[in-house]
Formats: sequence, C-alpha cells, structure tokens
Amino acid sequence: MKILYIDKVDSYECIRIAEQNIFGKQLPEKGVNIDILIRRNVNHKYDLQHIYTWTKSKSRKRLYFLLDFLSIIRKANYLIRKEKHDIIIARKNLTTGYAAWFLSRVYKKKYVYLLSFPTWETIKARGENRMSWCLLSKIYRSLAILLVRHSDLVVTKTSYIWESLGKEYDLNGINYLSLPMGFDESMRPESLGKSGYRDELDIPEISNVMIYFGSMEKERNLEFLIDIVSQLRNRIDNFRCFMIGGTSEQCDALKRHASHKGVSRETHIISWLDRPTLYKYLIASDICISPLPPVPAFVISSPTKVVESLALGVPVIANLEIHEQKEIIEESRSGKLVPYDTEAFMHGIATMFQDQNELRAMGKRGMEYIDRNRSYRNMANSLHQALVNLGNKHGHLA
Repeated sequence: MKILYIDKVDSYECIRIAEQNIFGKQLPEKGVNIDILIRRNVNHKYDLQHIYTWTKSKSRKRLYFLLDFLSIIRKANYLIRKEKHDIIIARKNLTTGYAAWFLSRVYKKKYVYLLSFPTWETIKARGENRMSWCLLSKIYRSLAILLVRHSDLVVTKTSYIWESLGKEYDLNGINYLSLPMGFDESMRPESLGKSGYRDELDIPEISNVMIYFGSMEKERNLEFLIDIVSQLRNRIDNFRCFMIGGTSEQCDALKRHASHKGVSRETHIISWLDRPTLYKYLIASDICISPLPPVPAFVISSPTKVVESLALGVPVIANLEIHEQKEIIEESRSGKLVPYDTEAFMHGIATMFQDQNELRAMGKRGMEYIDRNRSYRNMANSLHQALVNLGNKHGHLA
C-alpha cells in the first residue's frame, strides 16, 4: 500500500502529534509506504527521507491560496506519477483538501479527508460573530461538507465532531472513522521521577506545581488561567504555574497580564518546547490544567494535554463542558471536573493539592487508562484496517 499524505504546515515537526506518530511511525512499521508532502518556507531544506515540499507562495494578495493550490497540484502530481500511490490523504485545510481530491479523481485514487477540527467555528469566533465573518464561516463549512460527501473515507478527531455534523447534514453511507488524541508508549521517558526532573529544571522540591501546555492563541482565553493563579497564590504555599506553548509574542502578552495581576513570580510562561523537554516539565508537575472555553469549536475537540498528562501519570483538572475531557476523566477517575468558572477551578485545584496520596493514585489510574484505551499503536491498527477495507471495496491495494 502506498500513501501520499498532504498537510499545510511549515515543517515536519509542525504536523499534529497524532498524525506525525501514525503516518510517520506506526503505519510505516506495518509496511505501508508513506510519502509526506508539506508546505515550506523559501530556502528551508529538508533532509528527511520521504518528506517532500511545495513552495509557499510569497504573494500577500487575496488570491494567494490559489497560488498555493497550484503549487500543491504541481508537486503532488509529480509525486503521484512517480510513486504510483494508491491513496491520497489530506488534513483539514481546504486548499490541500481540494487539491488532493482533484488529483484523486484525475488518477482514480482513493481519497481520505482528515477533518480534525471545525475550523469554521474558529473563523466565526475570530470575527466576534460579525456578519461578514459569519458568512465566511458558512462558506468554509459548506466547502468542507462538500469534501466530506466526496471522500472515500473521512477521519475525524472525535466522534463528537461527526455527531455534530450528522445533526445538520445527511451523512448516511459515508465511510467514517474517529481517531482521537492518543499516546505512543515508546515516547514515555525513562523517568528520573518528579524529584529528579525538578532538580534538573531548578524547581524547588517543596513547590506545588501546576502546568498548562498547548496553544496560546486568543481563542484559548488564557487570561482566565492567570486570573485563577492570582486567586490561588495566597491559598497554596509555594505555588507555581508553568504555561508552555505559543509564540514569543503570545507569551509576552500573557506575561504582561500576569504582571498586571501581580503574579509574575508564580507564573512561568515559556514558548514552544520540543516534546522530550516538555515531558520533563510535565512529569515535574503535580497537576495539569485544561481550561477550554465552552464554545462550539472546543466542545467537540480532543484535548492533547489531557491525554499526554495522564499518560505520564499527571492528574488533570478540566472543565466539564468539553465532551472528551469529561469522558476521559470520568472513565479513568484520574482528575477533577469543574464548570468553566474561575472560582470553581480555584476550589478544585486547592482541593486536589490537599491530598498528595490521592494525586498519586489519580496519576497511576490515568496512565493505566491511556495505555488501555489511547495507544497510537491500536489507533494505527484501526486506520490500517479501514484503509485495507477501502481497497477491498473499491479495488486491490498492493
């Protein structure tokens, strides 16, 4: 089986961790040949085998996406003719999605669309529900649904995304698979233990440490988290909160808010880290916090931080409005659920820190749950079988 995977990112490292693990590791270990096509910045070179790039358009005109579309077509067309792929897979973005779909029809290949996030909801939120942005959101959603209807297989990040779309559109007869966020057990560090990593990272042993990691975009409303810290600093001794992720500009904006709230000493805001370093900070922490605003785009999302934290034995406090957070924490009994409210989070965090034995028990239960239910190895098995079935239904895949 030969696959061409197309993703509109600027480096291999920017591919979402789930797809990076499944398409870059798990499926190749099963003998599947995968070529990965990503966007590149001019003069940036890649030495990785089977990683190909198209040239990112320099144009800032309104139709720059058309130039991107043509660049993808040109490079993907060359690869398909050369490598004779059986399946073309595109993730999320409409430009890559339609380019991949077009070539799949030209060359009579199977087409798989990864609908990992309801981008149209983010568009509407960014426009603060202004009429023009709402219209743009509706156009984007209609184009995405059109791709869904013409796909041989649709893969969503959560079953909740598919259920939400099914309430508005007739999706009967469309092949569908849910691949939520998971964890690769081989990425689990040979742990020095919490004390060892605290020593390495210069975190005092007596500290009570909470961590947030992930996106720091405006839609995440992380000022909310800093407001929680401002209420906790006088309730919990030696309290520290690490916030990791985002660009330097996003970090600087949050540092200014922390300074305004008087919690610069308790709040440590760090831009993106590689996974091994991030995991050191995570293992050195007592609690991970996942406060996602309960807006449509996030309610049906699959939060990475919950899965990865539990996989490393760190209990999680999260808001109960997010379906998958609620499901994981309730089933694993490895954290605490509260409403999206600063007071509720503050009381929940304070309660968790009061019982260190229960924190350790939660961490153990969480790790066991993720190993049983969210292994990327098992998810890759499900996807591999779906792709084989696709070949059996529509024609043999070598």
